[in-house]
Amino acid sequence: MSLLDRWARRWDARILAGRDRLQRGSPGAYRVLLAVATASYLVTDALVPRRRVRALTTTMVAMTLFDSIATYVWVTRSVAIEGNPLVDRVVGTFGEGWELTLRTVFSGALVVLLGALARRYWEARFGLAVAGLILTLVTVVHGVVLVAVLRS
Repeated sequence: MSLLDRWARRWDARILAGRDRLQRGSPGAYRVLLAVATASYLVTDALVPRRRVRALTTTMVAMTLFDSIATYVWVTRSVAIEGNPLVDRVVGTFGEGWELTLRTVFSGALVVLLGALARRYWEARFGLAVAGLILTLVTVVHGVVLVAVLRS
């Protein structure tokens, strides 16, 4: 059994124990919680079916790469500063090239890990959908600003 499976089973056991306590204490609240969980599962399955997880993960890794390149261009041209204080410290210590590499590798690894979890668990698919939506918005903003910077 892999480390990922052991981690997931441990959390499943904790969730089931919490569900049992809630069910005994307040059946009405349990029904509401069950309805919300069912609705979120159906919405998640409609937005990100299991068969599309790999394509979404690949797209998100590409968007992460584009985000890092756009940030690199902004920082080197002094158009903007890095908003993430951790990454900004790396820029100050090692330079912009290392920042691009570190940011891309770390963010890409997180997306790949979330994609691996999303193939097994619908809750992770929900997280992948939310992260994909946020990353899409960030990518659109970065794309518009990058085009404006390169034209000037």
